[in-house]
Amino acid sequence: MVKPLVALLLLSCALPVRAQNTPRTCLWQVHKPGTRLTSYLFGTFHEADGSFFASLPASTKHLAHADVLFVERRSEDMTQDEVALAAASSWNTRRWQARLTGPQQATFTRFVTKAEDASFYQYSPLALRVGLFRLYEQQFCDTLARTSTELLDQYIERVALTQKTPVQSLDTRADRRQAFSQAADSLAEVAHITYCVDLMQAMLANDHSKCGSTQQYKAFELDYELEQSGENVLGLLDRNATWLVRLDHAFQRQNCFVAVGLRHLMYKQGLIQQLRQRGYTVTPVSAR
Repeated sequence: MVKPLVALLLLSCALPVRAQNTPRTCLWQVHKPGTRLTSYLFGTFHEADGSFFASLPASTKHLAHADVLFVERRSEDMTQDEVALAAASSWNTRRWQARLTGPQQATFTRFVTKAEDASFYQYSPLALRVGLFRLYEQQFCDTLARTSTELLDQYIERVALTQKTPVQSLDTRADRRQAFSQAADSLAEVAHITYCVDLMQAMLANDHSKCGSTQQYKAFELDYELEQSGENVLGLLDRNATWLVRLDHAFQRQNCFVAVGLRHLMYKQGLIQQLRQRGYTVTPVSAR
């Protein structure tokens, strides 16, 4: 007689890919047949607060039992990255104003004045888009339980360090710099600029209508799109390919907990599908 847990695992592995697109979880178990090791992929929404992870006993238990935690970038490295990105940027007030329409310039100026921070002009449209999304989600949307601007990934890292679990970065500073310095065509640049100005306008107007991403994530309303091809935005696919080499090596030697942005798990080129192609069994499990 097949034990219920084993039967469940066999059933989940046999399901067609599209049936696993919406498993209502952000946690996936990783196992290589022939080994006794078990690792986990935890898809983060960077802007979510740490209290969300603390509310997931299954996830916190698996982190506690891990031999090592992998994150995109350790907190101390992230701070240095941001400084380096701003210092290396060729964007400034004059260049931004040359790209903005009259109404966009007015919104940008009002936002910078209210924030009392002219450093917004130092970032490229893509880098600023990432930063403004984070600002909007944390300070206008997900505010109920938030006590700091600490990222979810940083909270998970802090928990691991408290438990004396080693933490390793998957990205290097060069990886991050390359991701943000990718040449963008004029249409992509215009799209990033429009998005930035729209978010600035929403924040100036205290408009919460663009909220919802964090709430959907916390409710596990996720679609992994495992049959679809992803786009290499911020070097997503290139970084996945680099990480896979390292994770493949680690998974065969240690019980690992990998906490990275949810999109790194998604699509045909995501960690889930790529690990399966390398012979791993990757199964959605309850994060709670």
